Amino acid sequence: MPSLSAPPETPRPRRRIRVFALADRGMSMAHLDGKVAFVPRAAPGDTVEVEVVREKRRYVTCRLLEVVTPSPLRRPPACPHFGRCGGCHWQHLPYPDQLAAKDRSFRGFVRSRLGAGAEGRFRDPIPSPRELGYRNRVGWKVRRLGDRVGVGYFAEGTHRLVPVAACPVAHPALEGLLEPLTRFLQGFRPARGHLPQVDLQVDGEGGVWAVFHLLRPLEPDERRELLGFCGRAGLRAAAVQAGRKHSLEPLGEDPGPMPFSVRAGGRVLPVGVRPGGFVQANPWVNQALVDEVASLAPLYRGGEVLELYAGAGNFTLPLGLEARRVVAVEGYPPAAEDLARNARALGWDHVEARAEPAGRALERLARQGFRPRFALLDPPREGAADAMEALADLAPEHILYVSCSPPTLVRDLGVLLGRGYRIEWIRAADMFPQTAHLESLTLLRLALTPRNGGA
Repeated sequence: MPSLSAPPETPRPRRRIRVFALADRGMSMAHLDGKVAFVPRAAPGDTVEVEVVREKRRYVTCRLLEVVTPSPLRRPPACPHFGRCGGCHWQHLPYPDQLAAKDRSFRGFVRSRLGAGAEGRFRDPIPSPRELGYRNRVGWKVRRLGDRVGVGYFAEGTHRLVPVAACPVAHPALEGLLEPLTRFLQGFRPARGHLPQVDLQVDGEGGVWAVFHLLRPLEPDERRELLGFCGRAGLRAAAVQAGRKHSLEPLGEDPGPMPFSVRAGGRVLPVGVRPGGFVQANPWVNQALVDEVASLAPLYRGGEVLELYAGAGNFTLPLGLEARRVVAVEGYPPAAEDLARNARALGWDHVEARAEPAGRALERLARQGFRPRFALLDPPREGAADAMEALADLAPEHILYVSCSPPTLVRDLGVLLGRGYRIEWIRAADMFPQTAHLESLTLLRLALTPRNGGA
């Protein structure tokens, strides 16, 4: 009787190739059998042995098996988990080479999609002042591993936990909590299947806040146990969330918003954000983005400004220093409430926070005859497809688009370019050193009358 078991998989042959350049998504490039070969964690100048794991008509994706001859560019990674944890892509490369590769890849991608509309428009990238210890926010995954509980990150492209004992890209105050948190969770019942993630955030004063994500509410004794750990660990405050974001509640007494601030116009502007709200993970690069917004003040000084996806006011308050009126739209109501509170704390009544989705807000503003001189949008990774046409209908003279996703950026810019806008400049910003991710800013100017195509 024939065996029903699957035949053994044929081993893939090892191939030796020489890497010649860095690519996007944390990859490096080589040539193999007339195709481009993408290899993770390799460096230009490496001779490596690989196996092909995916083959397409024009390229192959490989798994790195061995570095036969290392490139002079190579350096020892700062993290002992590099290569297994999926968080970082380029710790084996000097930071200037990382930054140059990301900028080159970003420019090439934008040019390939927008063509002549992007030519000659690129400015030098904004580097991160810190390449390690910059992340003031982490989300650590928690999983049961046999008779122990592991804390760490997923391996790249999987939901397989890689437990970590160190995270050099994390703020030192967060990295220092890895060991005590892991030790505590060994005996904490919810960590055995009902506590999938712990978010930790360093505020603008150096205090640490936590959000414990749960699959069920805590029992009273579990709540006391967790509160005791947070006190011993020196956390400023903690919250628990059992379900969707609206279920988030303080673990102890309500501590109020997390204190953050940005600098603009020679002033420190307090931006309080309640736990669970969005804060950029690299405060140094975030301040550089705020500086760019402030440098554009001549474009909106004394005029009306529209901001979409405004959050708690990271850009709103700098805009409010110079604008006569700012209408700030934020679809997450608690963030809009934070924004309104932050504006009131400054005694400002010319900043209006609207808690509604961007597309709906734009329709309402159009009916009210609102015509802003300047618009800023900072959408999430999925971009602003639902708002682009309506934003172009309002016809602001200039639009600043802050993006964390090149694919959705070029999609949305394509709409604006088709509606009479032209790119003044584009600039990458390295929010996440050691990774392939980056932010960008694009300034657009209305050059043609909308819809009629005239000059």
